[in-house]
Amino acid sequence: MFDEIQLEAAAKLRAHPYLATLDVITEDKGNIDTEIDAQLLNLGLSITVMTVSARCDSPDAEPIYFDEIGVVVEVAEFVMMNRGEGGSGKPIGKVCEAVIQALHMFTPPGHNTYSLSQKGMYPVQPPEPATTARQIEFNTSGELPVMREQPVT
Repeated sequence: MFDEIQLEAAAKLRAHPYLATLDVITEDKGNIDTEIDAQLLNLGLSITVMTVSARCDSPDAEPIYFDEIGVVVEVAEFVMMNRGEGGSGKPIGKVCEAVIQALHMFTPPGHNTYSLSQKGMYPVQPPEPATTARQIEFNTSGELPVMREQPVT
């Protein structure tokens, strides 16, 4: 379920016209630090989708239902590279606006709605060699299938 959440959020971001030329990284890609570094050095910009938390208000119930799943999209910019000749030319502020447009109130078929969390957007320590970074936090919810009916594969 958690991988699927990241993949559907990444697909929605890739479908946004302003973000369509940018790669969106998920934790599922493996060595995410190397992927982020490569994006920053190639385009000067990286977008990463992460599932960071899951709150369960009824842990004794089956199936397990997560009332609040925190999904974070981190946008990092290596300003000199991004605004230079080989960069994307898309400033971090505009990219963050597009991320919010793409995911706020997004409801994939058969899944629950993504909504901007109360934290919204906030600055974070940028990964090297980025010079600035923002995280945008969304919440969704979901049910973990009962293992005997649908084992994790």
